[in-house]
Amino acid sequence: MSLVQAGLRAAEEARLETCVLAMRAALGVYTRAGFRLLQKVVQDASPYGGESEYGAYFLVKEVKDAGEEGRRTED
Repeated sequence: MSLVQAGLRAAEEARLETCVLAMRAALGVYTRAGFRLLQKVVQDASPYGGESEYGAYFLVKEVKDAGEEGRRTED
């Protein structure tokens, strides 16, 4: 079991919504685990010596109720 899976299992047992801030390289890990993208912030890093874009991705995984796909929280 991966660290992400172990954390998600504990959050589900405690009925807690889970939020993460991910970099682009880890985005697939979280989307495959059922997280939903809330917002992304992408910046062109070339003016600062970088070679590409730099991005931060804000994701959430809602608490699932019995018989439901997932509960969306109000913003």
